[in-house]
Amino acid sequence: MKRLIVFFCIPFLFTSCKNPSDIRWETISVSNLNGEAVDLSRYEGKRLLINVWATWCGPCRAEMPSMELARQQLEPEGYVFIAISDESWSKIQAFRDQYGYEFEFLRLNDPIKSLGIFSIPQTYIVSSKGKVVKAINGSVDWASKESLAFLQSVP
Repeated sequence: MKRLIVFFCIPFLFTSCKNPSDIRWETISVSNLNGEAVDLSRYEGKRLLINVWATWCGPCRAEMPSMELARQQLEPEGYVFIAISDESWSKIQAFRDQYGYEFEFLRLNDPIKSLGIFSIPQTYIVSSKGKVVKAINGSVDWASKESLAFLQSVP
């Protein structure tokens, strides 16, 4: 069994499996839950929390209640919370409807791995100037005092 584990781990030693800290969002093809193309440049001038996730991902699901609380507090300040998944529209929509989250749910038209993202949740905090100021891999308590203070400090 140890050989099998080593065998599967070796390719990762020679490739870059670290999620990117910056992504050119203007080049990403996404659509809304009606299947209509969405140009991410429509968020220009806004602060963004972009969360790459999946319905089957336990840590993704665990952080969403706090993400919703943060959205409720920060949306009036001009923040936009975007949840991006490469799953089917029906799965994403069923998830949204089941939990009532009010993020902007978008579907990535290519596999998440095409972005160079190999582990989720992956979150990008984007300033109003369009610059990724922080990339976070893993689940976060977005409603904590520290997280809210950080998000509010982003220009």
